Amino acid sequence: AKVLEATLTEHFRFKPKFTIINISFPDTTVISTAISKTAMYELYRQCCGYISLLFDSPCYRYDDDTFTFIAHNINSVEQKLNMLEGRFLESWTVGSYHTKVNIAVDVIRCPDYASTLEEFSELTRYMDTVHKKAGRKVQIADSAMIQAKQRHDVLKNVVNNAVSNDGFEVWYQPIYSTEKKKFVSAEALIRLKDK
Repeated sequence: AKVLEATLTEHFRFKPKFTIINISFPDTTVISTAISKTAMYELYRQCCGYISLLFDSPCYRYDDDTFTFIAHNINSVEQKLNMLEGRFLESWTVGSYHTKVNIAVDVIRCPDYASTLEEFSELTRYMDTVHKKAGRKVQIADSAMIQAKQRHDVLKNVVNNAVSNDGFEVWYQPIYSTEKKKFVSAEALIRLKDK
């Protein structure tokens, strides 16, 4: 991660335009229970080797199951993403084991959508949550995603401030039974205090 940080810091400082491609392997736990740890590393090596050649980029480890690649020829990224998707529809072979590998791909054009290491990290975390919710295989950062991230950040800050500053209140709503002609229970509702 330190090498990736240093490389990205240098790119943000000196390179006019480049594209960051984060590739996650969401099924790592499932695959690693079926094959040995050594075989899992071999599978990573094969996949990352293919992606490195495709994007003409070294492979950087972002976290346990995410790898980062930096593409300098931003005009060919779309075509290469199609090739990438096609290859990952096919099986990979490690020893006698054959498996299909699911990937989640985040594409961030820099400096358009991230111009610092911090912006890249924040956008990467946000895109990861979107992957988990939406189940998309490829996400390309665009202005709509940046606006959605900004809304997400505002809501997150409002809720965090409310939690820290006793900003919620509980209201009880009675539940009335028309059959019994009386209140039979109540449900609790939590509301954000309006200032």
